[in-house]
Amino acid sequence: VIEVDYYHAASLLVMDDESIAEKAKADLDTMLGRDCKDAKVIDAAVVKLPQAVNWYSPGSYANMPDVRSSEIPNVYFAGDIVRSRHGSWSQEKAFVSGVEVANAILERR
Repeated sequence: VIEVDYYHAASLLVMDDESIAEKAKADLDTMLGRDCKDAKVIDAAVVKLPQAVNWYSPGSYANMPDVRSSEIPNVYFAGDIVRSRHGSWSQEKAFVSGVEVANAILERR
């Protein structure tokens, strides 16, 4: 099972599901090489969510909240909208920032 997420991909919204699945397979073939090229797609599901992710802009990081509120002692923030040492976005950053919040609540570093 493999999931492929495309961000800032307005050009894909006009494509039919089969074409998107073919593009994903071709992109994976390019990234993963011969073993991937030999693999066959058995089933595919395409979910299109226009404007479903944040659209960050240059300089927006400075306006993101930290994981721990500086104003209210028992308020914490998690998700891809928080400032974090972790260099990822979306699901990955949501997970990692959730772990950071849990550790902050437990007063771990």
